[in-house]
Amino acid sequence: MLEASTRPAMVPGWWRRWPDWSPYAAMAWSVLYGALALSWAAGAPGFPFGEGDPEGAAMGSVLFAVPAAPTGLVMAACCAAGAIVAVAMRRSTRHRGRRRVLLASAWAFAITLSLVLPDIRLLQNLAYGLLFVFVKLDWPVLHQGVLVLGGILWAMTAIGYRRKNAGADSGRSKANLAVDRPPALARWGKAATWVACLMPLPYGLTRLAWALGIPLGIDQDLTGTPLTARIGEAGLATLAIGGGILTLGLIRPWGEIWPRWIPFLAGRLVPVAVPTILGGLAALAVTVGGLSFVRLALIEAVGLAPEPAEPPTYTGWATWAPGWLWPLWGIALAIATIAYHHRRHHQGAVAAGPRLRQGTPP
Repeated sequence: MLEASTRPAMVPGWWRRWPDWSPYAAMAWSVLYGALALSWAAGAPGFPFGEGDPEGAAMGSVLFAVPAAPTGLVMAACCAAGAIVAVAMRRSTRHRGRRRVLLASAWAFAITLSLVLPDIRLLQNLAYGLLFVFVKLDWPVLHQGVLVLGGILWAMTAIGYRRKNAGADSGRSKANLAVDRPPALARWGKAATWVACLMPLPYGLTRLAWALGIPLGIDQDLTGTPLTARIGEAGLATLAIGGGILTLGLIRPWGEIWPRWIPFLAGRLVPVAVPTILGGLAALAVTVGGLSFVRLALIEAVGLAPEPAEPPTYTGWATWAPGWLWPLWGIALAIATIAYHHRRHHQGAVAAGPRLRQGTPP
């Protein structure tokens, strides 16, 4: 059985202060991206949508047909509004209506940038990157990383702002709120973790079957498939199945204390930020990929899908059925990660309570 060490998990001081600097980071991102959008509207090269992204339609981009000039102006205007919102969110306020408008605006920016504008290439490049295979890393794809960065900064700004205003109405301290009223979402943590563990299994098992030469769910004969292709399928299967197993760490002791077989870290507390960041990024990529997949399937169903440049390598139910589970997988993983984060912080707040009452620093 794992036993917790008294050695603390080291967290950089600047990271602990993220609620304070995240509005400034979101403001800086908005200003810089707004300037870039203005340059596209003025005719500068590099517009990452429409004609600047020939593969956008086939990959599920929502802006695959927009022109550069008006779209750049709209983006610049949104960024200007975002900079104003970020300035207003630097400090807390007791005005409930103002808080709600600012929070709604911040979350609208976060969701649009991180979930709506990116497409399935984000998940593709993340999966292949973990296998040390880098494909399709052109500017439209790299630009999606810029969008996701902005979405993360806006999400951090919204969460930090809500924390600053947590006790504005009731007058209770943020510490008491954190200890006495754990989020209701935490109750769903265990169920969501098991869902997130099981959802990638259909994709992983079909890919594993293809790696073994078994045409599970496809119409093609896999006899004579090159070894490199089989290794690639095995790698994708390992990522899916292994990722599902690693998800269980969000509810198991080895997700809170490094196991004995990990050198130099055994017995130390796992920093809350490590599973939170990794789980959050994985949930984001999977959700984006799932939404793009569903969007493409619906477009194809109504006959609006563009003609593919090349015929698909495989056809059959296994090429599309597992993808319908990806949105549920991403959402479940996000809930499981949030529940883990709140549970760990709640445990830390409860443990620190007696020391604080005795005047002992935590």
